[in-house]
Amino acid sequence: MIQPDEIQQKAGRLYPKAVAALLRGEDSFFPHRLPCDLKPPKDQSELIASVERLRQASKEVLGWGFSIAYESRRSQQHGQNNFPIAIYLESMDDLLRLVRKSTEYRSLITAVQQIRDALPELESWLHEHWLKIPAAAADVPDLIRVTLWLKDNPRPGCFPREIPLPVSSKLVENNRSILAAWWDRLLPHGSIDYGCDSKYFSQRYGFLSAQTHLLLRVLDDDWRQSTGFPFVEFSLPPSELNRWLEREDGLRRVVIVENKINLLTFPKLPHSIALGGLGFGVSMLSQVPRLRELELIYWGDLDVEGFQILSQLRTQLPHSRSWLMDLDTLGEFRSLAGSGNGSVMDPPMHLTADEKEAFLECRDRNLRLEQERIPQPFVLSQATLRF
Repeated sequence: MIQPDEIQQKAGRLYPKAVAALLRGEDSFFPHRLPCDLKPPKDQSELIASVERLRQASKEVLGWGFSIAYESRRSQQHGQNNFPIAIYLESMDDLLRLVRKSTEYRSLITAVQQIRDALPELESWLHEHWLKIPAAAADVPDLIRVTLWLKDNPRPGCFPREIPLPVSSKLVENNRSILAAWWDRLLPHGSIDYGCDSKYFSQRYGFLSAQTHLLLRVLDDDWRQSTGFPFVEFSLPPSELNRWLEREDGLRRVVIVENKINLLTFPKLPHSIALGGLGFGVSMLSQVPRLRELELIYWGDLDVEGFQILSQLRTQLPHSRSWLMDLDTLGEFRSLAGSGNGSVMDPPMHLTADEKEAFLECRDRNLRLEQERIPQPFVLSQATLRF
């Protein structure tokens, strides 16, 4: 026979269903019967104790919580007794007190009403995503305030912390998931940059954001000294990198290196710079059109992801050529390879025949030869031969 703690667990699983039903305006959810095992134990003393435990934890004794329906019947084993035949919850208040959600629920309902009053277009969102509200309930009035302001001031061109409202400066960044869902439903179509996904939140909705910097290293000391350029290593956002490259006629080659360590140890090369540490961020290089006019070399890990990044790079810069991403290199240092991520996928679109063979070897044998594993003397020798 079920015990009170098991009933509480069942009620906890019922809570979100009850809330969803009430938000949809369904008034027939209560009273609600809980599916329970009420088969009486064979031992008479155990039966009496089990029924009494249920009764003591029920609404009959406590004034709230679950109710018990009884049936008086005679059995050969136990004689004439009142047997529990159903456990049910009469009201939302009984459910809330049983699962200790009364305070959370009051806060939720207050927030829901605030949203309904100010932004009735979000009714369907409330039905589908109300579980996100309790954690942000205290912020809902300010989230509404910011949303109404943005509707009147689309693509404001300021940082989110500069919104001219008496709200926390961290309000937007702390509630991006909710705001993104609201704004995609509420803002004028032309005020959203649909080319930016959620990880580029600020750009998507027209706010300013700190630009990501690309780490660079000058590989030609003679050129650097002749031009008086003061830095060997430096960083620039993509737009500034493009302007710099347009001014520096002496540079002919850019080497893109997946991992930062290999960027910092890459061999010296004439008329060249290296940039790296991008991973799948190579898509940012579409903002550097000057790269289309320069020789472009890509060196990544010999693994499934490395070839994915190479293919992604070629969607923006199709003249990119790979280096040390072939079967010969993989075979030379096979003993230094580790396990890949086990991913099974078709070869990326933008690979040469040789690169595709190396990809398939990495995929089918679940291999990952990281750049850092390749001995530096080999890197130096291959750079001398290739460049």
